[in-house]
Amino acid sequence: MELAIRHLRSVLAVEGIFSAFVESYGSDFNFPGESHEVWEIGAVLSGCAGITSGAEIYECGVGELIIHPPGAFHTAWAKDQLGVRILTVTFTAHGSRYVPSGKFVLTAREQTVIHLLGELIDHEVDTPFSIDASLRPEAEQMIKNYIEILCLSLHLRRAETESPAQEEKAALFAEIVGFMQAHVDDALTVEDICVACGIGRTTLKELFRRFTGTGAIKYYNHLRVRRAIALMDEGESMQQIATRMHFSSQNYFSDFFRRATGVPPTKYFK
Repeated sequence: MELAIRHLRSVLAVEGIFSAFVESYGSDFNFPGESHEVWEIGAVLSGCAGITSGAEIYECGVGELIIHPPGAFHTAWAKDQLGVRILTVTFTAHGSRYVPSGKFVLTAREQTVIHLLGELIDHEVDTPFSIDASLRPEAEQMIKNYIEILCLSLHLRRAETESPAQEEKAALFAEIVGFMQAHVDDALTVEDICVACGIGRTTLKELFRRFTGTGAIKYYNHLRVRRAIALMDEGESMQQIATRMHFSSQNYFSDFFRRATGVPPTKYFK
């Protein structure tokens, strides 16, 4: 008798993993932010973190995670005196409509998946910020499957995203960051930011200390460095970048880049 076989469908397939690591950070941890064209999962394994995703601001504790969609600028900082431990995975996927975004409170089953994924990555990945070329194919498939299971579980139970912080200060911070991103080429000063956003210097300082642990101009300069690197990757010369980003000269741009990154832009080009 011929057996009837049901061929199973695949609605979500993780195609590539760009980074996967589990890292512990101290109470002074502050990641000033980045954006990229891949999905990112950030799951808190211990402690508590403040995390922005786009214009939203969240508090994320154990048993919770945030999924950033491609292109979303995001930052993170420790909110616990004992620090925070975070599992981070960045990936691309076919069928990405099955990948939700926002903050989620995990079920016990989903927490088990995160635990297994974290253990596997901790054991298999030698370097913290990239997948090692010698990663065993069995481990690759397990990482792929765990990410798919997690995303599909959230999708299947139609998990509702947790509300971002609604306080007035969080909304004002998000507005200021949005202004900085929109004017990343314009060499803003503290005065420019304060006037445009209708706030005083003290308020600006307090907001950035609270939500990023660093100063407003230091944060803005980080955005400008990332913008300069993106323009380099697109093939623009240092002179073109200096002009576009309103540096007074190519030499000043070179000094700015070296102070921020520790290397001159000529070395980055190489």
